[in-house]
Amino acid sequence: TVGGAFAIMVADNMTDARIGMGTALNLAGDVNVNANHHGDSTTSADGTAVGTDAAVGVALALAFVDDTADASLSRDVTADTIGLAANGDGSSIVTSKSSAKGEDDGAASNSDAQKDSATTLANSKSGKSKGTSQSASTSDGMGGGDNVGVAAALALNVSDSIADASITDAITINGDLTLAASNNMDAKADADGSATGTLATGVGVAVAINVAGMDNLAELGAGATVNGGLAASATMKNVNGNTAHDFDAIAVSGASATDTGVAGSFALNFVDSDTTSTLSGTVNAGSDAVSLTAASTSTSDVSATASATGDTGVGASVAINITDQFASAAIADSGVVSGGSGLTLNATGSHENTTLAKGGAGDNGSGGATSVGGAFAITVADHVTDASIGANATGINVGAGLVSATATHHGKTT
Repeated sequence: TVGGAFAIMVADNMTDARIGMGTALNLAGDVNVNANHHGDSTTSADGTAVGTDAAVGVALALAFVDDTADASLSRDVTADTIGLAANGDGSSIVTSKSSAKGEDDGAASNSDAQKDSATTLANSKSGKSKGTSQSASTSDGMGGGDNVGVAAALALNVSDSIADASITDAITINGDLTLAASNNMDAKADADGSATGTLATGVGVAVAINVAGMDNLAELGAGATVNGGLAASATMKNVNGNTAHDFDAIAVSGASATDTGVAGSFALNFVDSDTTSTLSGTVNAGSDAVSLTAASTSTSDVSATASATGDTGVGASVAINITDQFASAAIADSGVVSGGSGLTLNATGSHENTTLAKGGAGDNGSGGATSVGGAFAITVADHVTDASIGANATGINVGAGLVSATATHHGKTT
């Protein structure tokens, strides 16, 4: 019997400010295009209220959340100053707590089957086509590893947070241009199977999968021309004093049973984060300055802990932390800067990863307990902070102005 608790969220949240295509604007004064977005999504499935005498059942929580702030300009403009600002933050927190009796080991083939079934339901109700290729598997692609068994608590969070203040069309801007993007993303999946009690064939597995995509973009496209100064920045948004992205996956399991599946706890964090301030077009700066700024700060924490007992109890834990973080202030090969009082490129990146796996399997008193797998913790971190002028960017001529490119990077992995 499949009981317990189910919670599914599908949310597409967007704040958009734009001046679309059309007749050129010739204005006295300033032009400002501002998009300010706040997103806060919480998805919870709590099976603990089912009680010890109720039918066994999984606690399953899934969220597919997109938060976007977009400011755009698609026509020629003449004004004193022109400003595009996209300030966004998106938080998606997913939690699941299993019932006291956990999940029946015959209810599904494995936790990926549970995830896929619930995703299909979410798409059928919302009319969307959400999903993720990330899975609860320890497969190495060469025949090693296995899929994680049926979960008592499963939390899946697939979320994106985008802030985009960019000009991508081939337009001409007469006046000083500011492109300002800021973003702050929190994404967390938390699965708690520790409430699972003693069962003959129960499953106390906890699976937490967090898939986060963050884009923070302030870009002048290859076809755009600015006759004036340029200040483009992609930075952290301050949200109630917090100025760091937070990406977490936490799985806690606890079961006393004959068979607890392949892994007691499985936690996967997969992060793809891009913060870019890029000049690909043409800036005729005159006596004005040109500056590109990119800043990104993040913490990525993964924890998988398990405690299981049984004749053949398995208390293995698997924690996988995969993060790809890129912060760049750059002039592309196609970028042109002519004149100007100075050219400044400044990129800052600070990223800290913590990955913990703690296994535990013990004897239930029969003397025949076997621990398989123990604990596995894997971190794959690719973090780059870049301040650069493209090797083929031959159109850089700032005269007597100062040219400065600085990249400051901090990384810590435990």
